[in-house]
Amino acid sequence: MSSQPSKVARLLDLLAFLSTRRFPVSGAELLSQLPGYRDSWVDGTPLDRDSVRRKFERDKRELRSLGVPLKVETKDASEESLYSLRDRDFYLPVLEIVEGTEAVSTQRTSSIWFSPADLRMVVDGLRSVVELPGFPLRREARAALRKLTFDLAEATGDDEYRVVHLPPFDPHHVRETLEEITASLEERRPLGFEYYTIGADRREERSVHPRGLLYQGSRWYLVAWDPSRGAERLFRVDRMSQVHRDGSSPVPAFEIPADYSMDHLRRRDPWELGEAEVEEVDVLFRAPLSLLAERNRWGEPVESGEGYETASRDNLPGVLSEGAGARAFALRRFQVRSPGPFLRWILSHGGRARIVAPRSLTEAAEAMRQRVLEVHR
Repeated sequence: MSSQPSKVARLLDLLAFLSTRRFPVSGAELLSQLPGYRDSWVDGTPLDRDSVRRKFERDKRELRSLGVPLKVETKDASEESLYSLRDRDFYLPVLEIVEGTEAVSTQRTSSIWFSPADLRMVVDGLRSVVELPGFPLRREARAALRKLTFDLAEATGDDEYRVVHLPPFDPHHVRETLEEITASLEERRPLGFEYYTIGADRREERSVHPRGLLYQGSRWYLVAWDPSRGAERLFRVDRMSQVHRDGSSPVPAFEIPADYSMDHLRRRDPWELGEAEVEEVDVLFRAPLSLLAERNRWGEPVESGEGYETASRDNLPGVLSEGAGARAFALRRFQVRSPGPFLRWILSHGGRARIVAPRSLTEAAEAMRQRVLEVHR
């Protein structure tokens, strides 16, 4: 059987890749990173590359036929096409409440409007369907009810169906900080700020020499030389406050080495960044996440003989299964410097990923899970 991802897997990977990018990406970048194209594109012959291009063209047509608003643009006729997928075009419209006879002409195409009476009727109807045992559309009705109460929690007035939501990172909130960092880079002036260290839960004053900005995992990071520590440091921009340039001399206070590069920081996960010693962490993935972990090369594979006994696959954590159901699980090893981001990433998979070693991080993950449950009860 071929080890290449299926067409469905390629389409899902393409959607996931584009939906997490804030800026358009080139076809070459897509083909060199996505598992369904990567091997033949990077290591293949010219004929292999032509085959990959044709496959990509077929996949684009398939997505468009399914109604996916894939946007293609070029800056001029000589440049390669750039691809993007805007959230506001791809996701479901926002639900809103209108009172009385508010002007319909002001409605946005990205919204669907309800009157309070209509909303109550729809919610009551969906709850009745959800409570019908054996009804074939119960799952769909429950999903629709979640959508209503997610967007219109205050209007429904029922705590049982409310959803607690953590707003995503908004780059506009750090615009002034990014501008101050950019000015510091251009003028070669030290940058002072107050920094919140989430692991130690404390704030401290810092003064550094900026070397560049890094956008990684939907976050901006400042890469800087810290004279007080005699080493390069990484700072998450949204944890910086009271940011200011130090000094007013027109003469640069520092220089960035001519051969300096941030390549050692690019294409790394958030938990790989930082100054702490590397810790090896083994994670057990359940299907279907196990297949995704293998296809996307999350971490490195670990064989069952490396300190793990063979046992029933239901006897978790810390064991692997063998035989007919073995592909339902994947054990992968990660190199972790910053446990916090890694633990949050593990919990985001909702039980389909579990740390099995070391024990200290297994316990830390369970403690974080319990804290999350307490907050949302």
